[in-house]
Amino acid sequence: MQDLKTIIEQAWEDREAITTETKGPVREAVLETLERLDAGTLRVAGRELERRVDDLDPDDRNDVAALAEELERLGVEPALRAAGARPGDDILVGAHRFTFRPRSEE
Repeated sequence: MQDLKTIIEQAWEDREAITTETKGPVREAVLETLERLDAGTLRVAGRELERRVDDLDPDDRNDVAALAEELERLGVEPALRAAGARPGDDILVGAHRFTFRPRSEE
């Protein structure tokens, strides 16, 4: 199957043409995405944010701190909480998996 992200993004652009009768890679990608959501994995999406995470050096404290500041500026933590995220949940940003460790314990 093609890259899941690419298929889902294109399907979103073509969403008016997608029906319950849709078959092939789009249907497979949607089903896989639903399985991932059902498994408790949430995803943060955004092309610029995903590029930033792709360039992140996880061993560089400055990189990690800059990413944390960007996520805070974007309001990601409250959005994840609103989506049902709990401390310890897996969060996907692009192809990267992070553990949700909120700064505050609301």
